[in-house]
Amino acid sequence: MLQCQPSGRDHSGHFARVGPPPSAALAPTVVDWVTRMWHLDLIEISEAPDLPSLENGLLRFAQYRLGFGMFSAALAVDKRGQAPGFMMIGNTPEGFAEASRSVPNFQRDPVIKRLKTSSIPFAYDQRTYVDAGAADLWDNAAFYGYKTGIALAMHMPGGRHLLLGFDREQRLPTDEASVAKLMGQLHLLAMYAQEPALRLLQPVRQVPVQRGQVISRLSGGRPLSATEREVLQWTRVGKTFAEIGDLLNLSETVVGLHIRAAVRKTGATNKYGAASRAAMRGSL
Repeated sequence: MLQCQPSGRDHSGHFARVGPPPSAALAPTVVDWVTRMWHLDLIEISEAPDLPSLENGLLRFAQYRLGFGMFSAALAVDKRGQAPGFMMIGNTPEGFAEASRSVPNFQRDPVIKRLKTSSIPFAYDQRTYVDAGAADLWDNAAFYGYKTGIALAMHMPGGRHLLLGFDREQRLPTDEASVAKLMGQLHLLAMYAQEPALRLLQPVRQVPVQRGQVISRLSGGRPLSATEREVLQWTRVGKTFAEIGDLLNLSETVVGLHIRAAVRKTGATNKYGAASRAAMRGSL
């Protein structure tokens, strides 16, 4: 039986940790096996070392976890006075990919237009294009096997946008609960994919660090604290603020403060990105 130290505050004013260590809490007898495999796949995506690994990880997750046969991901960068630049990955048919790169088609595409202003996942099909007066664009897509899909965007500072599209032949679920669940799963996937997409589609200068420290260009080089590393470790395996609070005997508010500090110090865009950066730099 696991022995837990009694609760109480330590010398820093935090509550002393109670509950099992990370390795014990990850045992299959405690965490549902399917959920654990989902998070292992997401971690693999978030820590992809190169573009082929990121592309293959996203494709496997889209196909085998969510039932979408095709996907595309593009990092678009808006530059004042210039046409937006973007780099794409995915298993988009080459002929359709070439047509999609056409600036006039890109600017007319109703899905792209909506992605530019919305961060909420939405479904699209032939009706989306017909209603927007772009039936010819859908005819070209249908020729390559496109029938219906879900798209979403992650908008970041500096005019950067991660655009994601997932397509399949079978119809989407008709009941609202199933559709909402599917969109939520895709949004979670996008959260994990955001950091590697920024890192690999738009490489940034890496700052050499010693193991156990995370140096951020945005933080003046401050390392993560022990508690920040611990909450990131739990975030990395999918724990919520409430679950982390229970494990570390901290309030959700305090957990959130540590997460926000870690995001700021690592220069990431969200908590999953912070965990990814910390792990890849040897801090977790």
